Amino acid sequence: MTDLFTTNFEKYSDTAMYDQLNEHSKIEIPILLQWIKKENQLLELACGTGRLTIPLAEKGYNVTGVDLHEGMLKKAKEKAAKKEVAIPFYLQDCTQLSFPNQFECLFMVGNSFQHFLTNQSQDALLASVSKHLTNNGLFIFDTRNPILAELSKPDHYVTEFQDYRGYDVKEHHLETYEDGDQLLRCHTNRKYFKNGEYLHSEQDSILLRYTYPLEMARLLASHGFKIEKRYGNWKGDDVSTNAPQMIFICRK
Repeated sequence: MTDLFTTNFEKYSDTAMYDQLNEHSKIEIPILLQWIKKENQLLELACGTGRLTIPLAEKGYNVTGVDLHEGMLKKAKEKAAKKEVAIPFYLQDCTQLSFPNQFECLFMVGNSFQHFLTNQSQDALLASVSKHLTNNGLFIFDTRNPILAELSKPDHYVTEFQDYRGYDVKEHHLETYEDGDQLLRCHTNRKYFKNGEYLHSEQDSILLRYTYPLEMARLLASHGFKIEKRYGNWKGDDVSTNAPQMIFICRK
């Protein structure tokens, strides 16, 4: 893949930090379980450190994970081994999946769809998904809802927490949206302290693509997908203009 996705990895360099901030959340599982079956062959795209792949396998689902980040996959394999669950994990580009078989369901959560930054990469992703999905199979994914009242002005905010090493962390975040390319540019300056003493600083950035509802509907239809259900969040609420997310249940 030739767009910026392959260099958009700064946020994921510390897999232990990623797990500390994200591992506890399994909010997607109830809705996923409404749509998938235990006899299905499942493929999780952008599976990361196995946050959902592993608990689904523990419940008896036949699930495979794929990601483009070697460090995240290494962490996923370590966690699966500790849980004593056998999960095939593969290092692959989601826009160029290469499996000999098709799957009854592909899913991609955590707003990973926003990592596909160009029209070309979105098209390549959906073509790859369609190729590896059985007829009548499901593609389930989420993305943040572009709420213009929030995106139209720069957002600066501070978060503070203690990390897995016992360091006190203070993060300054700056987010700016460029409507011309529909990209949110997120920059974080992170300072570390121990017992009140400053240790060092780090910085990282990430780009996230926003896709509008009608744009998404046309995009999915052009790749042979029918939207069966949309949710506004993983609690199952209806989509609205102010809903934080758009969750799509699509059938090929």
